[in-house]
Amino acid sequence: MVRARPLNTHEPTQQIADSYRAVTIKGAWYGPSLAEMLAEISPELATTPPVLGAHSISALLQHLLLWNERIRNTSDSHPMPRWEAEIGMGRAADSLE
Repeated sequence: MVRARPLNTHEPTQQIADSYRAVTIKGAWYGPSLAEMLAEISPELATTPPVLGAHSISALLQHLLLWNERIRNTSDSHPMPRWEAEIGMGRAADSLE
């Protein structure tokens, strides 16, 4: 016997997408989303590493954007390409200019 799924059940990929959207844009359960926090940060603070040798907020955001793009462009018919750091980081930096 085949059981019908309840109408309010989301597929796992949709649940992941909804959670990611909440964390990055609006509606995070734990407090301000990433976008809400970034809106409060000055350009000077975003581009200045907190300590010598650390990454700036801008560099971390470039990394996040790069991986968002790589995942967004991935599907069953287009698997994620092999990571090439020099090319990938160059593309991420170019996308912010």
